[in-house]
Amino acid sequence: IVGGVIANDFLKLKGVDVGNAIVDDNLEELFSGLDFDDPRIIVPKDFNLFENRMPDIGPLSVKKFREVIKKAEMVVWNGPMGIFEDERFSAGTNGVAEAITSSDAFKVIGGGDTISAVSRISLLDKFDFVSTGGGAMLAFLAGDKLPGLEALGYY
Repeated sequence: IVGGVIANDFLKLKGVDVGNAIVDDNLEELFSGLDFDDPRIIVPKDFNLFENRMPDIGPLSVKKFREVIKKAEMVVWNGPMGIFEDERFSAGTNGVAEAITSSDAFKVIGGGDTISAVSRISLLDKFDFVSTGGGAMLAFLAGDKLPGLEALGYY
């Protein structure tokens, strides 16, 4: 499941008009080698639009994400679905959080923004593992060596 700013990047590379949405400067490098037609990649179908931007995913996307999450054995979540700090754009993140915490999956969350979003709706204690390091957590899961763990003799 791809949401938030990464979804903007993905959709732009697929040729979708993302308006004034935030996108990364080095899209081709970020997504090199990715099969954009892979059916396992689930992207938002609708958005909560505001000033020609996409600050949150829409209800159809939350519904689709919920269906996928319900079938998962493990969920690793890093990054909110939108600008959750603004109540007008928090429904997507809140809906995904509720879907994950109500699922039977092993639930992992990482990153300060994601933790903050989930804490705002009092669901943090429903996760099986919480990592304050979002990018570091993803790098670790991808097999990269982390300097702090290396210094501690983990590797």
